[in-house]
Amino acid sequence: MKQSIPQTINSNIDTKFATLELKYNTLQKSVDMQSQRIQQLERKIRKKNLIFFGVEESERNYFDLQQGILDILEQKMGLNCNETNIEEVRRLGMKDDGKKRPIVVTLNTLGVKINILKNKKKLDCTPYYIKEDFPPEILEERKKLSAQLLEERNNGRKAFLKYNKLIIIPEEQENQQLQKTKRNQNPNKRNLSESPENTSGYSGKNNTQKNPSKKQNSNIQQYMVKQPDQNKDLHSTSPHIDKTSTVLSQPRLNIKN
Repeated sequence: MKQSIPQTINSNIDTKFATLELKYNTLQKSVDMQSQRIQQLERKIRKKNLIFFGVEESERNYFDLQQGILDILEQKMGLNCNETNIEEVRRLGMKDDGKKRPIVVTLNTLGVKINILKNKKKLDCTPYYIKEDFPPEILEERKKLSAQLLEERNNGRKAFLKYNKLIIIPEEQENQQLQKTKRNQNPNKRNLSESPENTSGYSGKNNTQKNPSKKQNSNIQQYMVKQPDQNKDLHSTSPHIDKTSTVLSQPRLNIKN
């Protein structure tokens, strides 16, 4: 009995720990799923956002701030934008006299955002610059990848960051080799240099049209040579008949009343 009591206690404790471990695992899975959903929602919310840096804080109200962004897009970048392309503009952080707070701009479509990012190099000679709006955890990952990005660029490779991933583009020689292999894999496609050259100076259709004319000319010449002989034979063999003489040689009949 003394030995059975501690064994039962230990077994009960083990079962309780097993149930607690199962509950913990299920809760951990649900927390991970919820965090992934929150990240997806946050990414979707920030998907159409852009952050403008270096803009002076001279606005008095919301409409002045909106007009300042439109002036940068139209005058500095040469884009045709109006109030309908902007959903919201707001400053980030607390107001400080010595700092220019960045501005978060929410656009109405993703196409407008892509068009602005394509033309952001036009702001290189200005005090303004534009960045995408990323969550804090993604910004930390991008900071970690920035060192590797610099190394790849120093080695002469083309690389850039896309969200939280580092993308390295192969060199131009590798791209040319890939194009050559693709051409070799498609034998149906023929290059212009492989086409046969036309050394005769005229096409085959002209040949087919000219050859029959030569045969016709030779046949006509043969016929013209033989025809006089046939006519001579005819004159020599046929008797000469004078129709006028036959008519005159007939006797006249006198009919008397």
